[in-house]
Amino acid sequence: MLKKIGVWVLVLGLGMLFISPAYAAKTTKGSCGICTRAESEAYGTKAPAALARGVANTGFGFTEILAQPVKETRQGGNAAVGFGKGIGQFVARELRGVAELATFWIPGVHQREIASSCALGTIGLSDR
Repeated sequence: MLKKIGVWVLVLGLGMLFISPAYAAKTTKGSCGICTRAESEAYGTKAPAALARGVANTGFGFTEILAQPVKETRQGGNAAVGFGKGIGQFVARELRGVAELATFWIPGVHQREIASSCALGTIGLSDR
C-alpha cells in the first residue's frame, strides 16, 4: 500500500514538473492550463500535460460522486438524480484517465471528445 502511494506521489510530482505556473497564468479565464496544453499539437507540450491530465482524471474521478448531487440540488433538482449522474461521470472520468495514461505518449491522440470538463474544475481548481 505504501509503495503504491509512493508511486502516485512520484507520478504526480513528475507531472507537476512539466506544468509551468507561468503558462497557467497566461491562459484565459475559464481554461485549465493542463487541459490547454494537453490539447496542443506540439508533442513536447501535449505529452507531459496529457500524462498530468490522465493522473488528475484517474485520481480525482471520485469527486464527481460528491459534486454532482450538490450541482443538481443547486439547480433545483433531486440529489438522488445527482448521485446517479455522479456515478456516471465518475465512471466516464476514470475511463478517460486510464485512456489518457495509456495514450499520452502517442503523437496526435487527443482525448478531449470523451469529457468536456476538467477534473480540476470539479474540485474547484479550474473554471473548466
